[in-house]
Amino acid sequence: MFCTNTTARIQNEINNGAQLTILAPTNDAFDFAFRDFYGHWTAAMLAAHMLSGVISSSAITANNGTPADLYSYAYYPSYHIQLLSLRGEFTVKQQSPVTSQTFVANRYDNAISGNTAVAHMISAVLEVPMPFSPPPPPPPPPGNDPYWNESEESVYAGLLNEPEAALFVKLVDRYDYYNISEEPGYPHEGTLTHHYLNQWYCVATVLVPSVNATHDFLSRVTLGGRAMTFADCEAPTLPGHADVCRALMQYAIVPYYDFFEHQFLPSFDPTTYNLTSGFGVPDTARYAYLNHSTAYPGTPGTAETQIVYKLDTTPPVDAATLAFQTTANPPCVGIARSLKGPIPAGAPYPGIDQRGTIYIIDQVLFPFGAYGDAIIAHGGSYSPAAGCPYDEVITAAGPIGPKG
Repeated sequence: MFCTNTTARIQNEINNGAQLTILAPTNDAFDFAFRDFYGHWTAAMLAAHMLSGVISSSAITANNGTPADLYSYAYYPSYHIQLLSLRGEFTVKQQSPVTSQTFVANRYDNAISGNTAVAHMISAVLEVPMPFSPPPPPPPPPGNDPYWNESEESVYAGLLNEPEAALFVKLVDRYDYYNISEEPGYPHEGTLTHHYLNQWYCVATVLVPSVNATHDFLSRVTLGGRAMTFADCEAPTLPGHADVCRALMQYAIVPYYDFFEHQFLPSFDPTTYNLTSGFGVPDTARYAYLNHSTAYPGTPGTAETQIVYKLDTTPPVDAATLAFQTTANPPCVGIARSLKGPIPAGAPYPGIDQRGTIYIIDQVLFPFGAYGDAIIAHGGSYSPAAGCPYDEVITAAGPIGPKG
């Protein structure tokens, strides 16, 4: 029935003056095709043998090897087929899928309805045209095992290329013995920080505090009666030093947990931003939760992540309007504005085309858990960031008055 209807439609169009070229397979070719395909494919198959215009063998010879040797299908106008004269033999070459047939000798240039259409008999049935297949994903860098060896193309390599990430890279190297869980809910299934970030298929997002932001944050943390410096991260001397520095580093890493959680990508949908309160610095802008766990233990995702973000979604969206802050108060860390990013890093993850991303931000994001365990528990104090709603130094005993 499909065949009958399609044939009648084509004949009616020819009767009404439609100019067509018909590439007609032999009876044997049709019989072979019918053994291969279900009957309801017949209409599509027939349509794949109709070209626009009247194309004679002399025209094929004249256009041979030029851009004009590509001809449009009559019923698949966005696709083309190539007709060539090769060593005295007329050849039909489909581009996608790739096939090659030939004209049957002395069975072409058969006029239909005068000069309205022409038929050429071909040796095999054509395939229904289809879009070109997408290119395969790029292979891992040469000389690297995609599972275990370190890669020249990775999030870690991207961090090395950013001058503002210099201190953060030192933290990654210094506190490499702290594991990052590669799957939420399974903290024992971890990997070393450096190894995790240096895998080519790592799809982590890293919210890297700039050099100045790191120094500023540490200067507002007091342990053992003195403000911290970055030297206390490189060579800890007091209880709490290493814990503060480790938390700073881990809380900045937002891992990709395979199919449990996807790469963090700021939403362009304005309805996503429905938070107007509950974060450290009051703001007239609306925020959204960063619905991902961080690498810091005890941040299992969604609201518990304690990180929110805002973005001006007015087209064209400007990435410079992206900013983060935490829901914890204390410690109030201020609004961390994006200085640079997103910076792609690493190779696309197979099958999902996502890759690692780096943002350079102008404040340290710090978790509430580390505030209690690393600072307050060791008798330390914390001075809120600029812009926080109060200007008091926070200690284990509570606020002690204006900072400074």
